[in-house]
Amino acid sequence: MSRISKRVELVVAKDFDHGFQMLQEGSPGINFEMIGKFTTFQLIQLTEQMSTNTTCKLLKLSDLSLSDGDIETLSSFIKENKTLTDLILSKNNIGDRGVSHLAEALKDNSTLKELSLWKNKIGNKGAEAFAKVLKENKSLVSCLLGGNQIGDSGANALCKNLMVNKTIKTLDFSKNNLTSDSSKPLASLLKSNKSLTSVWLAENKLTNSCAADIASALKSNNRVTFISLPADITEETVLEEIQAICDKNNATAMQKMGMKIKSKSAGEVKIHYRKDEDFFGTRDRLESF
Repeated sequence: MSRISKRVELVVAKDFDHGFQMLQEGSPGINFEMIGKFTTFQLIQLTEQMSTNTTCKLLKLSDLSLSDGDIETLSSFIKENKTLTDLILSKNNIGDRGVSHLAEALKDNSTLKELSLWKNKIGNKGAEAFAKVLKENKSLVSCLLGGNQIGDSGANALCKNLMVNKTIKTLDFSKNNLTSDSSKPLASLLKSNKSLTSVWLAENKLTNSCAADIASALKSNNRVTFISLPADITEETVLEEIQAICDKNNATAMQKMGMKIKSKSAGEVKIHYRKDEDFFGTRDRLESF
């Protein structure tokens, strides 16, 4: 699981002025959350401060109603900042134009590792623009795109470019508009990519045949240890096959790290979750801050 899923100690600002002052003071290794609404001037202030800040490692700007125009402004600091590793932009109003600006900024960024765009308004055009940067990006290890409006063409573009990506380990496609037309691109991604370990696909309109394609692709994958699928997928044989592959890959990964593997009778946690309620329990932990 990526670092973005872990609970971290956040410094929460009471308001913008308080938060801006704390950023200016430059506490070492700060993980920072902004709350409340921004004025345009304040957004510019934040952008200018983050462009040169050398202490803030994590910046959370969630549930602030940030628009495409706001992201265009903020993107300028992403080009310049050399310290930030985690950027959380969940639960905003970021659409195709906003994520396109973000993608352009990421071309010049080599330090950001974790990016959450969960629960925004990103559609196919935004996904296609974002996909281009993923082909060459060498720093991102976690990309959360769940809860958006990405359909099959957007997923196809993302999968195509991620096939050659060598750093992303966690990919969240959950709760989008993927259908059976995304089956082949997803299978090709899982067959070719050499870095992914966790893939989230729950709350999409995928079918049993999609699961079969995924299971077939995973036979040549020795890295994926977790994959979530929609509850509508009910083909037990295929689900058990996926589970077995994930368990095998997980066991191999744990052995490489010198960790002992518990037997199922000892309460081993399942790697593959197929039910949405299981998925969203984990989703809450993924977005727990």
